[in-house]
Amino acid sequence: MTSPFIQLLQCRKNMIKLLDAGHNLHQIPTGFKNNLFWNAAHCLATQQLLCYKLNNVELLIPIDWVEAYKKGTAVPAENPIEIDILKDKLIELAEVFYQDFSAGKFKGLKEEYPTSFGISLLTFEDTLHYNNMHETLHLGYMMAMIKQLS
Repeated sequence: MTSPFIQLLQCRKNMIKLLDAGHNLHQIPTGFKNNLFWNAAHCLATQQLLCYKLNNVELLIPIDWVEAYKKGTAVPAENPIEIDILKDKLIELAEVFYQDFSAGKFKGLKEEYPTSFGISLLTFEDTLHYNNMHETLHLGYMMAMIKQLS
């Protein structure tokens, strides 16, 4: 496995440790607009959009998961994903992502994609690295939430 994929997998393992830390996953800590569960599910949905959809590869999760947790969403009234399924998918889909990469499934973006971070994505590699930065940002939010909840 190459470095960016190892980093993605480790970030997701760290997210799972936070999800397993015994805090209320659905409580929105003071000063935040979402909860621990949403942040992890949002990473899964965003990775599918950035790395799969933008690269013309079929999504590996149901579209209702994407719609519930994509950018701009808030905590849904009812979670379409169970916590154990979310944790399994965080690991499984990081591994499948590397397998799909190794199989040459990612041919490139249809067109340039400007992000809200101010970076334009032009290549598959751009989506991979941007996704890792995005997931690390949300891991940081989750770590701050844990401090707030403790």
